[in-house]
Amino acid sequence: MRVKVYELKNEGGQVFAFEISKPVGGRRRVCSIVRGIPGAKLTKTPRFLSWFREEKFCEFDIGDVKFEAFEPFGDNSRFWIGPKDAPTWHPEIEEVLQAFSGKRERP
Repeated sequence: MRVKVYELKNEGGQVFAFEISKPVGGRRRVCSIVRGIPGAKLTKTPRFLSWFREEKFCEFDIGDVKFEAFEPFGDNSRFWIGPKDAPTWHPEIEEVLQAFSGKRERP
């Protein structure tokens, strides 16, 4: 998947979350990519007309860390992806970032 990734860093300079340009397939595509992350468990997926009525459209867990994806203001050109307790850094963010940037190492 080729999308532009915009890293968001905490005060310590660690990437805690990121934004992506809207991918082809939109919100459902984001959830599809999450499904491909080893150990990720989807807990919320987009509902019918989610773009119209909900900013937060995808939630998932990796281990004990809860992540979410949302579209600020519901009409943005980017999706925000990161932990629910942002701006807290979690090592799991690296796996999520790799999945969306297309830089995942394949076995």
